[in-house]
Amino acid sequence: MEDRPTETDLARRLPALIAAVAEIERPGEHALRATVIASGLPIQPDPDQGRASRSGRQRFDFPFIVERESTAFERTLRAAVSRTVGRASGSDKHWDAGSYAVVLTVFTDAVEVTFTPQLSVTRLVAAAADWLGGMDARAWLVAYDIRAADDAAPSVLHLPAPKVDFLRAKLHSRDAEPLHVQLYMGPGPRVPGSTAKDDDSRYDEILALLTARLGETPTPGWWRSGLRTFKIARMRTYTRTVTFSETAPGKVRSALGRVVDAPRTPEPVPAEAVALLKRFAAFRAQPIDDVIAALQAEGVLSTQEPEQLRGLVRVCDPAGRAIALGTVDGRFARASVEAATAPIGYSGEDKNEPLIRAALQEAFGPQLGESTTRRWEHGPMIVQYDGRGTDHDFPRTRLAIGEDRTAVYDVGRWLTDGVALPDIPLRDAWHARCFGAAISGGSVPAMAAGMPVWRVDERLLWLDADRVRSAGPGQWPEWAPSLGGGGTLETPTSESLARFVEVVSGWRWPSVGEVWAELVDLGWATNDPDTVTQSSPAQVRISLRRPAGRYLALQLVDGQVEAWFVELAVKDQNEQLIPIYESMQQLLEPYLDEHAPGAAHYTVGQTAITLDRVRWGRGGGTVSLAANKHLSVRP
Repeated sequence: MEDRPTETDLARRLPALIAAVAEIERPGEHALRATVIASGLPIQPDPDQGRASRSGRQRFDFPFIVERESTAFERTLRAAVSRTVGRASGSDKHWDAGSYAVVLTVFTDAVEVTFTPQLSVTRLVAAAADWLGGMDARAWLVAYDIRAADDAAPSVLHLPAPKVDFLRAKLHSRDAEPLHVQLYMGPGPRVPGSTAKDDDSRYDEILALLTARLGETPTPGWWRSGLRTFKIARMRTYTRTVTFSETAPGKVRSALGRVVDAPRTPEPVPAEAVALLKRFAAFRAQPIDDVIAALQAEGVLSTQEPEQLRGLVRVCDPAGRAIALGTVDGRFARASVEAATAPIGYSGEDKNEPLIRAALQEAFGPQLGESTTRRWEHGPMIVQYDGRGTDHDFPRTRLAIGEDRTAVYDVGRWLTDGVALPDIPLRDAWHARCFGAAISGGSVPAMAAGMPVWRVDERLLWLDADRVRSAGPGQWPEWAPSLGGGGTLETPTSESLARFVEVVSGWRWPSVGEVWAELVDLGWATNDPDTVTQSSPAQVRISLRRPAGRYLALQLVDGQVEAWFVELAVKDQNEQLIPIYESMQQLLEPYLDEHAPGAAHYTVGQTAITLDRVRWGRGGGTVSLAANKHLSVRP
């Protein structure tokens, strides 16, 4: 060891030592001590100098020759260290030196430097890569200082903690999770060369480095490979929680933190999804059975039997990914496909979004306008985003191609509220047919089945050859008054409600057809087939003549109605709800049952019925009837 340096010399050489420490790949008492000795800087003659504590912390005192007032020297020294290894952070003003956090304390004639081992960003990335790459769990735990080697340990869960346990990682196992490792990482560690000035930037740099090594992921901070997952998340205290887990065969931990069945299908590719939409577009308006047969012959669709629902056919591609085909009159009207894995929740950044948009623009050109619905044009059809599916653990962004039905919402507002109707062009007869089916299924039945004319009280709407037309009171065309039917905003009369209760009392797990026929006899529905739509084997709804109630929703089990829900009134003022609510109470009084299960108060036939009144905060609300599926009693 040479003689003690001057302040000026120490302010030059100590930052260089800290930079050398930052190059140490793995924390270790001997490696750090060797680096300090190699610097040539003298240290105080103290038996505890450089001796590691249980946490691995090591302290060295570097004496110097005083040249000036100590405060000025400390400022100079700290500035020199920051220029070399980056800004200090935390309440203790420590520097990130790779595998060590460094704290300086300046005394009268010596500088105390404390090196505390930490998980560096570089080592975190390496650990994540090896974990997801399938490295043997026992070897991985030892290599990354989570546990110490012990050949006698019967399992990885029995491995001892290392002598210097600076990670303090927790290991445990569950039934569907052979190994789960959790540890915490302080906010100080940075990406090498980082110049970030705040924790948001530091964390973003860490995610970027992980992504560069592990690949893009739709859910930031969460990666999965086979049965293994890796996750990093920032807590409110800015500490990072880091988890490595593996699951039993057939299971996987989702980004929601749940151990669930592993996805049975590979992740979709945006470019392939867009190409598939273009292929479906070639079959516009063709019989759906012919479409499926042709695409099965081409190998585009799986040969498994399609699932036929009302207005919907569910098929899949050869990899098993779900495809939904919408139909009108048994002909192809719409296709919805999986385009990419989506992030959990809606607040995180979607890493696949740029890939999806690039594929869409390459295939279909610029987006139509600046609409938030994000639509593209392909011949007479429209391409747009179509939600994220129903798998909450592994959501997937969907794209759809079909007839333009966006303005159906505007039509509904015109019919029910008289809101001005924009100009709505119709591309051709098939577009008009699909648009009309959407009105009947989503707003109000047509005045007569197969006739593109709709009425709600004094408002009339019909489809011309190339336009949607409308007329208010006193403006109807000459042919309109001769038409019967149509919808109304009037609340059902007491007689009508009484008949509905009577009908319900006779229901014994009826079919959809039986419910529909009775609603038609009651005058609440029509025989327009477009009014019965189905979104899944268990979900059916029947559009009613009273747009205020919109529809009767049915829950099916084995094709039979198990539960239902209907809004009897939707009003903007609370006072308007009182009469119908009281009327229903009187009608249901004979069925009052204080022993009815759950929230129900009435038992009608074999079904427990709930009468509910919901008040909106802005005024108004709804009155509804429901038969809860959990309360129904099978004969």
